[in-house]
Amino acid sequence: MEKLSYLCDFLKKIIIEDSIHQIVKFLQLGISIPILPQFRSVIKFTLEKYNSKAIILYKKHNKESLFDFESIIGMSLLYSEESTLFFGFFRVYDHSKHNIQLLLGTILDYAKKNSFITIRGPINIPTILFGFGFMVEGSKTELSIARPIDPPIYLEIFKKNRFIEKEIIDTYISEIKKLEMDNFNELQQEFEFIMIGSKEIGQYKDDFIRLHNENMPENSQITPKTLLNAEIIIKYLFSGNFLDNMGWITIHSPTKIVIACGFVAPNPFNPQIISFEHIVIDKKYRRKGLLPFIWTQLMTTLLKRNKEKMPIYTSGFCNIDNQEIINFIINYCAASRERRHIILEFEL
Repeated sequence: MEKLSYLCDFLKKIIIEDSIHQIVKFLQLGISIPILPQFRSVIKFTLEKYNSKAIILYKKHNKESLFDFESIIGMSLLYSEESTLFFGFFRVYDHSKHNIQLLLGTILDYAKKNSFITIRGPINIPTILFGFGFMVEGSKTELSIARPIDPPIYLEIFKKNRFIEKEIIDTYISEIKKLEMDNFNELQQEFEFIMIGSKEIGQYKDDFIRLHNENMPENSQITPKTLLNAEIIIKYLFSGNFLDNMGWITIHSPTKIVIACGFVAPNPFNPQIISFEHIVIDKKYRRKGLLPFIWTQLMTTLLKRNKEKMPIYTSGFCNIDNQEIINFIINYCAASRERRHIILEFEL
């Protein structure tokens, strides 16, 4: 697609950028989470796979100056699936109301010109690194992987433009403590919990994809293109940048079938926090007490790895409508809520 540009007011210019190489250069402006060197390969892979574009807002310093990298003052990523336009990395450097409105207006114009029906975001791909939603005021603001930090002005302006709340996602945190396995004797006889790393992921990758495909329908997912998102997560976690054994599976022993899978993800900004990510349980095996069983097995494994013997914590997110999971993480895991993010949607 040809690069498009136009003047949006006296000293500003907006470009619709489709060069992934250029977008990666500008991406840090769009997110509060630092883009570390080990993130770059999976970022580039993700943006290419999602056929991403970006809105870049420039400021001209005087009538004679050229638009250059130093004059970039805002950006938003764009990508799509069918009739929905997704946006992410939406940010202007000074959080100016005027510039936020300029950037938002450009998204609305782009959606109308390209016949999209719905706009949804922010969803900052790859979400395992950069998360989703605008942060709600009162949330914890300590730097963390996949938990973007935003001042409340963004939510305020989007809602004034008739965006509605599509998803409300809370982040919970709990200290990892020793849990007893005695309550799971019967489950231990029927199911086997295994941690897997880069050496084993090739053997079980098809099972990860199958479980996502069969048990996580597209309309239940925050990030579009469920199978692609699973591939991206695998690529990131098993890239060799982290300790091995970041994934886990649960096997039904009588049939040798993998019936559950998931990941734990490190927090590069706080080694005491590990994210509990992407748990998938086969529909046929739900409501058998597998979630507490898997949790206890995983926490026991993480404690054994804790050579420094310092307190370690697990963090995870949950939609506020998922009361079953909320009850589990509050009552069984003794977790407390520390952040809230909101994903917005607009119907054209």
